[in-house]
Amino acid sequence: MNVAITGSSGFIGKNLVDRLRFNGIDTIASSNRADADEMVDLSAVDSIKEIIVKHKPKMIVNCAGIVENSEKAELNYIFTKNLLSAVVQSEVDINRIVIMGSAGEYGVVENPKLPVSELAALNPDSIYGKSKVKEVRHALALSSEAGISLAVARLFNPIGAGMHHRMLIPRIVNQLSTKDKNKKDIYIEVNRLDALRDYLSIYDAVAAITNILFKDNLRHDVYNVGSGTATSNRELLELIVNAFNLSASVNYLELSNIKEPTYAARADISRMEEEFKWSPIEPLASIIKEMVYNAEK
Repeated sequence: MNVAITGSSGFIGKNLVDRLRFNGIDTIASSNRADADEMVDLSAVDSIKEIIVKHKPKMIVNCAGIVENSEKAELNYIFTKNLLSAVVQSEVDINRIVIMGSAGEYGVVENPKLPVSELAALNPDSIYGKSKVKEVRHALALSSEAGISLAVARLFNPIGAGMHHRMLIPRIVNQLSTKDKNKKDIYIEVNRLDALRDYLSIYDAVAAITNILFKDNLRHDVYNVGSGTATSNRELLELIVNAFNLSASVNYLELSNIKEPTYAARADISRMEEEFKWSPIEPLASIIKEMVYNAEK
C-alpha cells in the first residue's frame, strides 16, 4: 500500500516520510524542492493530478502549508482545495486523506476552559488561524460531498530538530548556541513569561498522524494531536537553558506587561487516547536536548 506525502521536504513531512519508510511503507515524497521523489506545484491542480495518476496512491497526507501570520497563509486553503480537486478529477480510488489542522483554529477560548476539545468553538484571531479554519471546513465539506475518507490532525505546536528557525524554541536555541558561554550575563527576550502553549515532540506527532492514516472506520473527522500539557514560556526557557552548559547568568526580559488572552494552550487528547491507544511518550526536556545538541554540532 503506497502513501503520497505532499510537503515532504518540510518539518512535518520529512519526519513523516522517515517514519513510514522506516516501517517499510512505500512512500512517494512530493514537494516543490529538488530533494523530493516528485516535484509538485500545489498551486496547480494538473501538477498534483499527474502524480496521483502516475502513482495511484491509496493514501495521501498533505503536510504542505504556510506557517506564518501573513496573507501568504491563504495558500493553506488553496493547496488543500487543489489537492482535493485533483483527487476527484483523477478518479483514483483513495482510501484515506489526512490534512494538517492547527491549534490556531481555536484561537481565543471564549469561556476559558482547558483542555480544549475538538467540540470547542473555533475563534481564530490571526490570519494564519483563519486560513486553517477555511482550509479545514472546505476539506471536510468537499470530502463529504465526494465520498472521500478524510481526517484532520489538529496539531498543537510540534517541535524538534529541523523546525523553522522563526519559531520561538529554535530562535532561543540558536541565540544561546552562538553566545559566548563565558559571558557573565545573557539576556533572552520573550513576550510574556506566563504565556502557555501545548508542545509536542515531532516523533509523537508523526506517530499520531500515522495512526489516523491507517485506521479503518474512523470514529471522528478531527483529532487533536498535542501533549495534553500546558507549558509556560518560563518553564520552556528553563528547559532550554538547562540543556546548555552555561556559566553565565541568564536573565529573562518580558516585552509586554499585558497578560495574554486564554488560547488553546492545552489539548484534550482523549479522542486519540481512546480510539488509537496513543499517547505522547517523549518528554519535552528530551526533544529540547536533541535540538540543542543539533544546534551545537
